[in-house]
Amino acid sequence: MLVGFLQVCTTSALNLKNLRFRVNAVNIAQAELEEIVALGSDGIDAVVLTPYVLSANVVIDEGPTGLPGDDLLGHMRLHIQEVAAAPLKGKKIWVTVTWNFMGSARTEMLQTAIYSPN
Repeated sequence: MLVGFLQVCTTSALNLKNLRFRVNAVNIAQAELEEIVALGSDGIDAVVLTPYVLSANVVIDEGPTGLPGDDLLGHMRLHIQEVAAAPLKGKKIWVTVTWNFMGSARTEMLQTAIYSPN
């Protein structure tokens, strides 16, 4: 019975840790998405050529010591693509954040589209 209880506690702790990582990854993606959406479709055209892909390393979770050696690192990819839905033109934007946890690749992705009149 004690072994079963310890397994439940360990599993629960790992699930909570994974949930924290997922929330942090979504927060990273949301912040990037909001920054790009704030530019608007025309503002994006002034800054980048589409299709556009940006890749960057990100810190999913800071470790307990505050030193970079125990941080959980991940990778963020920002994609911007032209979309046309007459009479509108716009951009499809999606952000993917990936990381490894317990030997498995994990991913969170957010996407949106913004349009402006032709």
